[in-house]
Amino acid sequence: MTSSRWERRAVDASVKQIYGAERWLASASHVIRNDGSPGLNLPCVADRRVHRAAVAFGGHGEVAMKSGDLGKGFVHVMSEHSFLEVMRELDTITDFIEYLTAKEDCVSGGCSIIMEGSESNLLGLYLSNGRSFPGGSNVMIVDDTLWRDIQQKAEFKRRKEADRESYAWGQAYRTPRRPHCKIDW
Repeated sequence: MTSSRWERRAVDASVKQIYGAERWLASASHVIRNDGSPGLNLPCVADRRVHRAAVAFGGHGEVAMKSGDLGKGFVHVMSEHSFLEVMRELDTITDFIEYLTAKEDCVSGGCSIIMEGSESNLLGLYLSNGRSFPGGSNVMIVDDTLWRDIQQKAEFKRRKEADRESYAWGQAYRTPRRPHCKIDW
């Protein structure tokens, strides 16, 4: 399958579905339970911030992902591999939403992101910059080796080991939260 055909099937169709779900969400006042009954109330539309994310399966790292305003608002498009890397590192909803917000704010502030390789490299830049993106740039070029280099650092390995121990304690007490600590990258 050609990359343009794959993109139409894996990315464009997902983006169209996301925009459709957002249209429905704009008219919803509550979450609907599996049985069809009203569930959790949603905040009023004016107070909501929607983050659109698409995971494109089947690219095998060979097709560039295109995040940005794809017609009706910013969409984060990630390969399945990149999405798993991001979720392993940003393993709370707060961490994940802060990353998406920072990325959107960076682009909406006029910065173009040129990314070699996967989203993991952009994540590496975000983490190594104190969980933010460098400001004041028109263009940000993200190197394909950034994530791999960060994973080799002793600080990263120590934090991952600490996380593993924290998860073990969390499983024992059924509270899967890791302690927040500052790690200098």
